Amino acid sequence: MMTLKGDHMTTFADDHTLYGGHMMPHQSPSLPYPGFLYLSSSHLIQGQSLEKQKSNIKTQSRQFQKNPGTLKTYTCTYQDCGKSYTKPSHLRIHERKHTGEKPYKCNVKGCTWKFPRSDELNRHKRRHSGERPYLCTKCNRNFARSDHLKQHQRIHR
Repeated sequence: MMTLKGDHMTTFADDHTLYGGHMMPHQSPSLPYPGFLYLSSSHLIQGQSLEKQKSNIKTQSRQFQKNPGTLKTYTCTYQDCGKSYTKPSHLRIHERKHTGEKPYKCNVKGCTWKFPRSDELNRHKRRHSGERPYLCTKCNRNFARSDHLKQHQRIHR
């Protein structure tokens, strides 16, 4: 691997070249062609391996919206927050974090648990009912929560 040096061509250990401030595969004869990795050198980190930088790019790309055409027009107005949502109902649910409102109450006698979201109440109700709807097909063990099943399934890998 070679580090970045200005705007001249630098070849890395794998199949990419930095040329004129842009990253591209070796098989691309010149810029710009569709289908090749095209990055401004300002997004590259001097001295960091290309594989690490590719990993960083993948992580950053996950942070973009799933549907870029959808505008997040409902924005939280609480101080220093600014989170935005595509639906007003999602904003209302978010605002409960600021207000502490918990409108969903467990109706089991003696239980005083309350929740800001209905899905949290439904998950809580499984504690009272003993329902464990998530089955591990490898060992037939049941779980009340899907995330607990996913965590458990790692032992079978």
